[in-house]
Amino acid sequence: MKIINVALPTSTQFGTFQVEGMESTFFRFNDQSGFPVLDQFFFIESEPNPDKRERSMSAAMYLDLQAKIEDELATQK
Repeated sequence: MKIINVALPTSTQFGTFQVEGMESTFFRFNDQSGFPVLDQFFFIESEPNPDKRERSMSAAMYLDLQAKIEDELATQK
């Protein structure tokens, strides 16, 4: 799994990233004391119906993606 298209969070917006092969899906994260913290409750899919864009993620998916975004941002520093 490769993280792509990382946008860092700002004071008013979440950061986002995508996973290679899932280009219509966005995961969001925030910065807490210099560490990325993935939103553990859902991710966003490109979907015409706004009521269907947010999806829940499993605990395993969350843990895997949290580790990936931490690694990705650590290599960028």
